[in-house]
Amino acid sequence: MRKKTIYTILSLSPLIFNGSTFAQITNNPDDIFWSIGIGINLELYSSIGNLLEDSNVAFNDNTYINFHNDNGFFTGSFNNLKGNNVDIYLNTDIQGERGDRILIKENVFGSYKIHISNKGSSATTGRERLTIVEATNNQATWTLFNKVEVGAYEYSIRPTQENANNIELYSLNGGQTTTTAEAATSFLNIAYLTTYIENQTLLQRLGDLRNSEVVGVKNDGLWIKGFGGKLSSFSGNTVKGFDMTYTGTQLGIDKNIESDYGRFVVGVMAGLTRTNPNYREGNGTGKNYTAGLYATYLDDNGIYVDNVIKYNSMHNQFSVKDTAGSAVKGTGKTQGIMLSTEIGKRFWLNEHKQGFYLEPQTQLSYGYQNGDTVHANNGLKVGLSHYNSTLVRVSGIVGYQVQGENPVNVYLKTGVMREMSGGASYRFNHGEKKGHSFRSNWFDNGIGANVTINKQHNIYAEADYSTGNQFDNAMLNLGYRYSF
Repeated sequence: MRKKTIYTILSLSPLIFNGSTFAQITNNPDDIFWSIGIGINLELYSSIGNLLEDSNVAFNDNTYINFHNDNGFFTGSFNNLKGNNVDIYLNTDIQGERGDRILIKENVFGSYKIHISNKGSSATTGRERLTIVEATNNQATWTLFNKVEVGAYEYSIRPTQENANNIELYSLNGGQTTTTAEAATSFLNIAYLTTYIENQTLLQRLGDLRNSEVVGVKNDGLWIKGFGGKLSSFSGNTVKGFDMTYTGTQLGIDKNIESDYGRFVVGVMAGLTRTNPNYREGNGTGKNYTAGLYATYLDDNGIYVDNVIKYNSMHNQFSVKDTAGSAVKGTGKTQGIMLSTEIGKRFWLNEHKQGFYLEPQTQLSYGYQNGDTVHANNGLKVGLSHYNSTLVRVSGIVGYQVQGENPVNVYLKTGVMREMSGGASYRFNHGEKKGHSFRSNWFDNGIGANVTINKQHNIYAEADYSTGNQFDNAMLNLGYRYSF
């Protein structure tokens, strides 16, 4: 770290006064008589700044200027200025359109690097501009030590549109959001996608209950299943470029209830899903705890109806690097419910209920997830709205049933899904509301198998791949059910 020396009015010995100044506009620094030479790092208070005003100041290479003013912001005024690899530290309030400023009345030469601290708590909009350098003849090279994070947006420097001699702070790409803002708003996607992958079909959750009926088993059951996969390519201005791996475990117990024309399977279930989202310059983790009830009716004529209600509690956190290389962390927590009804009917192509069959299916799911405010340790607050989800699935299965002591069922499935609602919003530091939508279509395809062993053990697996205009999903399910 550089050693800092603070100078007041009474300690000006490092400043070398060489005579009076004269005014001229030139492209050659040798044409100017440099009245003050500064060869040390300068803590520039307003008292010293007043003495330097209207002077021709030459900085030695690799020095720095640090602006100070206890009563607000400070304008460092020079007649002419030159120096190479000079670091200048400024304080700014781009939200309030004010800050330290460098004013060169005539010529400026050399190269300068601007340092401005990040400030996540500002309520910026990404449309602000702030002039930090004003010059009559700017022959210097100006760079920013790192892009500046103010509120939820990244800012850089450029010549002003009105006068190319002046330098201003502006938001990149018309409002480039910070890594912190992107990670925090992605909690909306994590919540939606996590509940989506957990809202599984009857085959994915319990396997083919009818497979055990082939050998006359219609008993109570205990089951456990695991799943894992990857989601990627979510669209949206702020939440784009999103991908997430996940793993989950669900288990349940149910009771078989016989009826005149079929049977009911009624049970309770619980689960835990772990998510690992990846962000620009960082990553995160998430946990979703679920508990639910289900009631499934299996009619002797091949019709089935599956109803599920679930409650979830979701915990997310992220850790990313900001433009200065500092770690920024944030957390969030939401709760929600999901209701689902699935209906289908199996049509056998053989009257003995073996061989090939067709099974059209449809599923309607409704979900509600409440809102939250994500607090990042850099001061940024991101308010996430609640949202509703209405998901419709229409699909079909082509399968093949092998009877025997250990029956086997294999199948292919394909279908289309549609999010009918899914409107959400978010705010940065209590600022203007920005919309986000999950509404989209996607295709869902898969292959699966069920094997019943010794009438009591049912092993089932399914591999799925979904593609859509908002995200892609690859998932593998593996489950085991014990009948007793």
